[in-house]
Amino acid sequence: MSSFKFEVLNLGDVPLRVGGVSVFRESVSRHEIVMDMEVYYSGDCYFKVSMSKLKAGIKDIQFHAKVRVVLKPLVNVMPLVGGVQVYFLTVPDINFNLTEIANVFDFPGFADMLRKAITDYLCNMMLLPNKYSMKIMKDVSGILLHYPEPQGVLRVNIIEGKDLMKKDIGILGKSDPYCRISGKCRIRLIPGS
Repeated sequence: MSSFKFEVLNLGDVPLRVGGVSVFRESVSRHEIVMDMEVYYSGDCYFKVSMSKLKAGIKDIQFHAKVRVVLKPLVNVMPLVGGVQVYFLTVPDINFNLTEIANVFDFPGFADMLRKAITDYLCNMMLLPNKYSMKIMKDVSGILLHYPEPQGVLRVNIIEGKDLMKKDIGILGKSDPYCRISGKCRIRLIPGS
């Protein structure tokens, strides 16, 4: 892995667009500013990496996401904000073209797997409840930014299990099952909140 390096890292000339900015006035703490916004990027950036003699690149990146930015705590000295949290409210939509050896992945099945891997990585890092937090002032507690109070509680009750196999070895021969739960979350914003 020591031969891995960035050959080209060109951010291009097309800026990120931000639209549909909403600033919440109700149901927020007086020590924070909460904003939702649509973030769009359809630009001319280009990345090229190399490992040994193999070169691969990504170009024509397109990106769209609904993002929440929380500025907190508000303080009475410049820069007036102690830290910032940024996270996606919805799964981001990402598209790009591959170049060089990476074109091998530009088949219908492979390209989708690569896009899903990148989207999953971003979601694991920044899709609610995951948040990207950054301290702006030294005196601000990192705990406040990185481990905020929970917004709610989700309780799950497993009602029934059928045809469970007895896997435990012992005199009683009882089954000691466990449950693995997965799913997707949909966020419903209540008007006026």
